[in-house]
Amino acid sequence: MNSKTNIYKRIIIRLYILLKGDKLQTMKFEVAILTAIIIITATINIHSGISLLMTNTTIYCSGSIGFEATRPLHVEGRYVKNDLGQIVYLRGAYKWEFTDTCTGLWTPVGQQHPAGLTTFSEDAVRAHFQTMRQWGFNALYIGFCPEWWIKNSAVTLDGSPTDVGCKYAMKRTTEIALEEEIYLSWRGGSSRAGEGHKYLPFPATGCGNCHDGSIFADQQDWIDFWLTFMQEYSMYPNVIFHLYDEPVGDYNTQTIWFDAVEQLIISARALGIRNIIQHHWAYCGGWEWLDRWYSEERPLDNVMFTNHIYRHDGTFENNPLSPTDYKYVKAQLGQDWRTNTSVPFGRTYLHAINDLNAPICCGATGAFDYSKDGDPAEYARELECFTNILKVLNEWQLGYVAYQWQRTDWYWPLQRADDWRLPNEAGQILINAISGT
Repeated sequence: MNSKTNIYKRIIIRLYILLKGDKLQTMKFEVAILTAIIIITATINIHSGISLLMTNTTIYCSGSIGFEATRPLHVEGRYVKNDLGQIVYLRGAYKWEFTDTCTGLWTPVGQQHPAGLTTFSEDAVRAHFQTMRQWGFNALYIGFCPEWWIKNSAVTLDGSPTDVGCKYAMKRTTEIALEEEIYLSWRGGSSRAGEGHKYLPFPATGCGNCHDGSIFADQQDWIDFWLTFMQEYSMYPNVIFHLYDEPVGDYNTQTIWFDAVEQLIISARALGIRNIIQHHWAYCGGWEWLDRWYSEERPLDNVMFTNHIYRHDGTFENNPLSPTDYKYVKAQLGQDWRTNTSVPFGRTYLHAINDLNAPICCGATGAFDYSKDGDPAEYARELECFTNILKVLNEWQLGYVAYQWQRTDWYWPLQRADDWRLPNEAGQILINAISGT
C-alpha cells in the first residue's frame, strides 16, 4: 500500500477514534473532521494529498469516517451489508494465537514460526494483513483469552514474558487491520489461559463442564465483561463481536446459553453498541438450533449466526473419512435430516437460508493435513472436500473463514512453512474460492 496513503489513513483513524469516543454526532463533529483534514493536508504539503485521501476514505453524512473496504456493517435478512446497502461476504481466515500469547504471534517477514511469540511488531502485523489482502481476504476471525484481556497480562502460555500487554497488542491489531481494510471478528475463547474447551465460558447450575474454574463468577459477570469489551471496541467500524467458540451441551445448557446471549445483546443495544454480534452453538453440525432461537423470538438485531464445517471432526455423517465429491458434500450440508430421511445427517443449511432467511456463515473450515501423520493420500481427499465445501458455500452466497492462519506447525495450515506469505495447497484452494476461479 502507498506509504503516503497509509500516513493519511493513520491520521484519519486517530481522529475518528478520538471524536467518536466522545459520541459527537452533530455538525460540530463533521466540521471538526473537515477542518482537521484541511490542516493535515496543508501541513504535510503534498499536492496529491486531497486526491489520495478522497480515493481511500469516505466521509459519511452520519458523521463517521471509515474506509471503502471496511465500512460499518449491519444485518439485513440473510445478508450482511455495509452502510451503502452493498452486500458484504466476510471471507478470509481464522487465527487463534491471542490464546497462545499476549502478542498474538505475528511472525515477521523472513522468519518462521514461532518467531513473534514474545515480541509484538507492528510491521509484522501489518505485513500479515497486507498478505491477507493480496490473498483476497476481507476478514480475519481471531480468538482471544478473556483472562489475559481483563488482567492486561503480558505472558505466553508457558509463562514467558512478552514485551507488551494484551490490551495494547489487541488494540493496535484492530487499528492496523482497519488501516489495511480487514474486518476483525474478536472471538472469545475459554475464560482462562490454557484451560482447554469448556461447554460454556461461565459456571452454570446443571451444566457439568461450564465451569467452576472460570474467570467469571457467573453469567452476569461474563455479560459485564463483554459489555466492557464492546464499549472499548465498538468505535471501530471493522470490528465484529463473536461471543464464544463452540458452546455445547444438552437442552438445559442451551437454554442457559441462549438466555445469556439474549441478555447480552439487549444490554449492548441499550448502550448504543451497533456492531454485529456473532452467535454460535455446538461444534460442526447443523442449524437445528436456529429453529429454537427464531421460534422463541429471541433478538435478531444485527445478530449473525456461525457454524463450523470439518470433515475430520464429523460434519459429514460423523465420519472423518467420508466421501468428498461435490454432489455428496452439497447434499450433506444442504439437506434437512428431519424432512429427508435419505440424508440422515443432513446439516440443514438450505433450511436456514431459504426458510428462516437467517444471516448464517461458516465460522471455520479447513483441510486436516494427514500427511503430517504419514498419509498424503488422505490429505488429498481432505483437500478435495475442502474445495467442494467452499464451492458450495460460494453457490449459496455465504461467508466463510478457513482455519488456520499462521500456525504452519499445526494440522490445519494454509501457508508454507518456509514462507508464511505463500499459500500451501489448502491456502491456494482458499484463494481460488474467494477469487471465484
